[in-house]
Amino acid sequence: MVLIGFETLILGQITNICEQLNSLNKIKGLLVLIGIGAMISCNAGAQVFKEGASLATVGYGFPNLAGAWLRLWTVVNPDATKSSLGPIHLKYEYGLTDKLGIGASINFTSSKLINPYTSFVYNSTTGTYSQVEYEEKIKFSSFNALVRLSYHYLGHDKVDFYSGIGIGYNRNSFGFSSTDPSADEDSELETLNGLANIIPVGYEATLGLRYMFTENIGAYMEIGWAKSLMQFGVAARF
Repeated sequence: MVLIGFETLILGQITNICEQLNSLNKIKGLLVLIGIGAMISCNAGAQVFKEGASLATVGYGFPNLAGAWLRLWTVVNPDATKSSLGPIHLKYEYGLTDKLGIGASINFTSSKLINPYTSFVYNSTTGTYSQVEYEEKIKFSSFNALVRLSYHYLGHDKVDFYSGIGIGYNRNSFGFSSTDPSADEDSELETLNGLANIIPVGYEATLGLRYMFTENIGAYMEIGWAKSLMQFGVAARF
């Protein structure tokens, strides 16, 4: 029964990801249309992005791809609860030319699962088994720091339409604790962390749009692969 449940769950996760990618394609098309519209209305004012410019963004993404696998427990065990933080996206970019920028991208996400369960414990004094309630906690966090290159398609005073790729260091970390005194925490944790960091390389590839409300403050949106499929946030130029 458990195996069948996992197979059904995996198929459900695949379907969910396909639906998210389909929505992502629609949003990507919308971004392209906005970019084309901005090109048509392009004026001779100061560009959002140009040579020597510095821009920074702070954003929040969804869905949390790094912790999505923890949902397996919440489906197989309805009593389990899951919570997530992020992904949080921090970026800085410097204009090498009016079209090409270089910078850094830092991304962090974490998830926590609390799984209560019942175990039968033998009492040597009474010679009987009794039910005991235990709780296990699984924590997962993922961090990367990337060097990022971006290409900008517009010379507009309000809209910045761009694409970016990044590569660098990635670190995944697991935590496990249990109220069950017989749980072997250390050996399972060591194996899990070892497998999660065999290749400590992170990467991202996104298509983005910035809109400046004032000369220095604006908002941004990106879609693509970056610990989330979509991210929104604030942008600053200085």
